[in-house]
Amino acid sequence: MVTGRAAVKQCGPMRRPDAGQAAVEAALVLPLVVFIALGTLQLFLMLQARQMAQYAAFWAAREGSVTQGRCDDMQRVTLKALLPTFTRVRDAAELQQRSSGYEAAKYRFDARTEPGFDGTMFWLLRDAPRAGSVVARDEETFDQGGAAVRLEVRLVFWYPMQIPFASSVMAQISRAVFGLGSPRGADPLMPVRDARWRDEGFRFRDVVVRDELLSRLARGERVFPITVTSSMRMMTPPAPEYFDHQDCSGPGST
Repeated sequence: MVTGRAAVKQCGPMRRPDAGQAAVEAALVLPLVVFIALGTLQLFLMLQARQMAQYAAFWAAREGSVTQGRCDDMQRVTLKALLPTFTRVRDAAELQQRSSGYEAAKYRFDARTEPGFDGTMFWLLRDAPRAGSVVARDEETFDQGGAAVRLEVRLVFWYPMQIPFASSVMAQISRAVFGLGSPRGADPLMPVRDARWRDEGFRFRDVVVRDELLSRLARGERVFPITVTSSMRMMTPPAPEYFDHQDCSGPGST
């Protein structure tokens, strides 16, 4: 009969009761760690897109102020300012080439280079002057005293979130935060449990933007509407032919 240490050697090494614990803990924590890393990157890219959108709105107002409010020119400069936020542009020649292609496509995302996105890139809305007030050319008396005519531009940039995993999670979180979805749905970081997000009470004041966001999310587009404004004094009189409709692009164009 074998006893003592000889019996232990014969039966082989004893298994520790916590064997495999590290692997289980890693499996539980890894999704959160990955989301923190990728989510931080996505957040900073969104902040960059916010700054570029403000820059684009400024140039749209600047261009419209010197072209009598012509939409084609305003949209063209807006696109060129926004392109670097979602596609690679190495030099001015490539910027011109790519912007010409998007312009021909009516400012819609290209599914070949931006897979998963097919809507318009931005809405360019003119809050002032109102189209009904632009009834005749005013070259003779324009800017000869009286109240200045200002061009007020509102840009809604449908920013495409393209970071894998993080874009899906942030889209679901934003739905809950803005009251567009249940804050108690499945937790994307751990699908076996329900999320415990809070409805912060934020709401989109613009119902049209809210409805468009819901429509795009339902189609699987991971976008976020970045809204900025800019205003500039008109340096040329607004022309009636450029104000046959109020907005350069908007809900009707999608």
